[in-house]
Amino acid sequence: MNNAGLKKEEILLMLEEISNELAKLENDLHRSLSELNNDWITSRESQLAQCSRRLSNLEEKLEGLGQRDVAAAFEHQQGMKLELGY
Repeated sequence: MNNAGLKKEEILLMLEEISNELAKLENDLHRSLSELNNDWITSRESQLAQCSRRLSNLEEKLEGLGQRDVAAAFEHQQGMKLELGY
């Protein structure tokens, strides 16, 4: 009977060690996933900022082109001819 009691204690100690290791693993996994998530968010924010800058540059170029086109259209526009028809 004494032998059975020792085996139970050994099993309980082993289970406690396994539980401790699993808790450590869970903490490490949580930390790792948090870091990965933060890195991913930082990367996406950087990409969005870069896209925003590119879009702003393109909008500025388009505004400049549009103003030049309007000015050029007025320069080349000749007098209007109106006709009345019945």
